[in-house]
Amino acid sequence: MARPLRIEYKGAWYHIMNRGLARNPVFLSDKHYEIFLELIDEVHNRYQAEIHAYCLMGNHYHLLIRTPLGNISRIMRHLDGVYTQRFNLSVKRDGPLFRGRFKSVLVEADVYFLRLSRYIHLNPVKAELVNKPEQYKWSSYNAYLSGNAPYWLCTDYTLNYFEKPFQAQKYKAFIEEGIDSEVTEIYNKLKIIPILGTEAFIKTVTEIYLDEKHKINDIPEHKLFLSKRSDVISLQEIIASVSGYYKVQESDLCKTVKGGGNKPRSIAMYIASTFYEYTHSQISFCFKEVSESAVSKASARLQTRIKRNTDLRREVESILEVIREMSDVRT
Repeated sequence: MARPLRIEYKGAWYHIMNRGLARNPVFLSDKHYEIFLELIDEVHNRYQAEIHAYCLMGNHYHLLIRTPLGNISRIMRHLDGVYTQRFNLSVKRDGPLFRGRFKSVLVEADVYFLRLSRYIHLNPVKAELVNKPEQYKWSSYNAYLSGNAPYWLCTDYTLNYFEKPFQAQKYKAFIEEGIDSEVTEIYNKLKIIPILGTEAFIKTVTEIYLDEKHKINDIPEHKLFLSKRSDVISLQEIIASVSGYYKVQESDLCKTVKGGGNKPRSIAMYIASTFYEYTHSQISFCFKEVSESAVSKASARLQTRIKRNTDLRREVESILEVIREMSDVRT
């Protein structure tokens, strides 16, 4: 599986999450929570990370971060890596602590910042650990209410959304309204989207930081760097786009070619699974003669070829552009 792509730029906002391996605890005592907060202090000083909200749960954590230097990967390598070392040392264990690389959601702060802050601070209530968020010790919420925040916690940005005076009380009232339905729906999805923002924001960051800076084979498992999803573009439309590009019959994509590969078919299957989240089962059913295993292998082979073949990568990019234009016309 491809490593998740990190879109990084100066001033980017992220909702960061990570969970313990096999959902095991990553905080066993107050000492471990304190170690993690000390490391947040470190990354603030060393990498200029702005921490705007945090919530440390038993087997996972949430952070709301802004990166003035555009260095989220470096920040998280230090935070997760050093914490794992210190945790392991404290309990005399070795091996990985977290289930893998951290999950990050690039956030359009102007639209979603406040609602994400509320989502993070209400996590202990949602998990039924406490009745009110202020009863939970290991989040940034009480620092907002009391005004007694550690120097590395940025509270002014959040509180300035509310008119003076009594900004903290107004923020508290906002929190007590509860998580809104849109954010709940987003975070209830099986795979969290990697960009949280308006269509214009998604289009801008993907055009600048995906299409130009990153290679197509680096697209992550989340696959929402195209603003249109599989419920907009059908498998048949993907097949039509590929067959039109290569000037072959659509039926040719469903044929097994003896003595050689069927490049248009492989590309269609790759695009369907990588960019539009169709399952191997759905693709197999559509292409009839292709097993689920064959779909998986063909997509993996094509991914490898794209890494080495600039012309092939450009062909795939051109087909994706045709599909984008198709979805734009329909909307």
